[in-house]
Amino acid sequence: TATKVLNGTYVYPAGFDQSTKDLLQECARIRLQVPANSVDTRINTSQWQNRWKTTKGKTSSSISGLHFGHYKAGASSDMISVFHALKLTIALQRGLAFSRWKHGLSVMLEKMFGCTMVEKLRVILLMKADFNCSNKIIFGDRMMNNARKYGLMPEEIYSERGKMADDGSLAKILFYDIIRQARISAALSSIDAANCYDSVAHAMASIIFRALGVPQEAVTSMFIAIQNMMYHLR
Repeated sequence: TATKVLNGTYVYPAGFDQSTKDLLQECARIRLQVPANSVDTRINTSQWQNRWKTTKGKTSSSISGLHFGHYKAGASSDMISVFHALKLTIALQRGLAFSRWKHGLSVMLEKMFGCTMVEKLRVILLMKADFNCSNKIIFGDRMMNNARKYGLMPEEIYSERGKMADDGSLAKILFYDIIRQARISAALSSIDAANCYDSVAHAMASIIFRALGVPQEAVTSMFIAIQNMMYHLR
C-alpha cells in the first residue's frame, strides 16, 4: 500500500479522511522530485570515525555497557571501526534491529540547577549510542540534505543556516497580526521535533521518510527498535 501511495496509484476509498489524503498525495508529489532510495545507507570506515571523533566520550547513553566512550575509543582503530561501521550498515540494509537497541533509558534532568521538584524536571530518553548515531547519520543528516537538495525544506524552519531566532519571532508576530485583522480562526504550533523519533506518528513518518529517499529497510530498522522498546527509568 505504501508503495502505491508513493507511486500515486493508490485508490482512496470513499469516506477517506481528507486531511490524511492531502498528506499522502503530497508524499507522492515529493516522490516525483526525489528519486527512490537516493539516501545512501552505507556507512564506511572514515565516515564512522569522523562522526565519533567529534563526540564527547562522557555523553550518556542507555543501560548497555557499549557507551559513547566505547565507540569514541574504537574510532581510533581502523580494525574496530570497520567492524562497527559494517555491522551498522548490514542492519540498515537488511531492516534489522539489534535487541539492545530495544532498551531506552528515561532520565530526569534539572532545568534549574538545584531544583529537584518533579514538575520542574525535564525527561529525556537515552538510546543506544550506535542506534542514536545511525538515526543522526541517515535521518538527521542524509535525509535532511536530500530535502535541502531538492528545495523541500519549509521556509518556516528557522533552525536552518542563515536564519536567526529573531526571524521566527517576527514571523510569529506577523502571523498573529494577520489572523487578528482578518478575523479568521487559526492556530500556530512551534515544534522542535528534529530528533524525536519516538514521538511521531510512525505510519505517516515511514511514508514521508521513504518519499524523501530513505530505503524501506532503513526505516524498518529504526521503527522496529522504537516500537518494541522497553523503557527503564533513572
